[in-house]
Amino acid sequence: MGTAMIALQALLALVLPLVQLYIGSFQSFFGLYDNWTLDNYRKVLDDPDTIDAIITTFGLALVGGFVTMLLCVPAPAHPRLKIVAYMQGWEQYQKVWDAFEKRFPGITTKGLAVNGPELTTKLSAERSSGKHVGSLLGGPDFQRKEVLKPLDLPTAKTLGAAYREDSRIFYAPTTTVWGIEYNSDKVAGADVPRKWADLLDPKWKGRIVAGDPTTPSATSGTLIRLYGGHAIDDAWLDRLKAQDVTFKSSLEIADQSVARGEFDVLLTTLSDFFFPSKAKGAPIGFAFPLEDGNVSTPTYFAALKDGAAPADTELLMNWLFTAEAQQAFAQIDALPTMPGAPAVQGLVPLDQVKLLDIPGPEEITSLWDPMTTKFKDVFGSPKG
Repeated sequence: MGTAMIALQALLALVLPLVQLYIGSFQSFFGLYDNWTLDNYRKVLDDPDTIDAIITTFGLALVGGFVTMLLCVPAPAHPRLKIVAYMQGWEQYQKVWDAFEKRFPGITTKGLAVNGPELTTKLSAERSSGKHVGSLLGGPDFQRKEVLKPLDLPTAKTLGAAYREDSRIFYAPTTTVWGIEYNSDKVAGADVPRKWADLLDPKWKGRIVAGDPTTPSATSGTLIRLYGGHAIDDAWLDRLKAQDVTFKSSLEIADQSVARGEFDVLLTTLSDFFFPSKAKGAPIGFAFPLEDGNVSTPTYFAALKDGAAPADTELLMNWLFTAEAQQAFAQIDALPTMPGAPAVQGLVPLDQVKLLDIPGPEEITSLWDPMTTKFKDVFGSPKG
């Protein structure tokens, strides 16, 4: 009923008057329906002023309509700059970056494996030209603070001191921990080492293998941190030497020799090596945490000063410490660092592990040369 009344109202108020106007235009006098004629149209079209008015009206309508259409067409979205990270190993966290891009459509990320002198040259060229490509550094060199900027990250307020740096420049959303690897077919139960000191037990003589501690490496890095955290000392090193440890040229080779059963124990390895080997079915176990001290080597990220896409970069840095990002790290067996973050592969959650009070990153960097020299003096060169 309501629709019918609306239609009737439209008919009476609009349609009928327009029909009356149209029919009346063909009469000699409007409202007097005596005969049909085109005289009214001839008079109008013969008047130059009327024609000009009509042309002007159509012109204004055409231009106005065109301008209106332009204003109504949405402007193309301004392309967002890509977040470019200078980092070795960026691709190992690809699923994390995929999760970020899914959370924030339109923002893309890319990692470039640039470091050392090449990175120095690249950063210098960007500063000189003012054309910044890089946005952040991953696993940054702590001696590059002058090209980095501090950030206040609300999502990282509860992040432990071991995973941030006092300058508010370096933040670590993930980390690697170090433990003692062993062949689980040959070592089990009470024989599994529970402390670094257990490696000095005479029963392990000739049964321990290790990576190369005489050059900057994963193995020397761990020993430096253990030494700096007072979990080991010179006496421990001398006693370890008496165990006839076999030192290989790389941690990878040492890891494989334990998996093959050639040795019972790997002096130390990192979780990033252990997890993939274990996933392939290797008969190995990972002693962690250890009673006399634990080492964690964080993967730091830092924003470049005047870097590309600064707002999106800060967004990424904040997102890395959200529950979503921490879960994404855990799903790829990268240990998340935030309190309450998921455990990985059955390891004790990091917020329940007491870490050694080791020197800060800058001091660790300064210890590489003297400590690797010390290790070479004690252990000699690797044998294979």
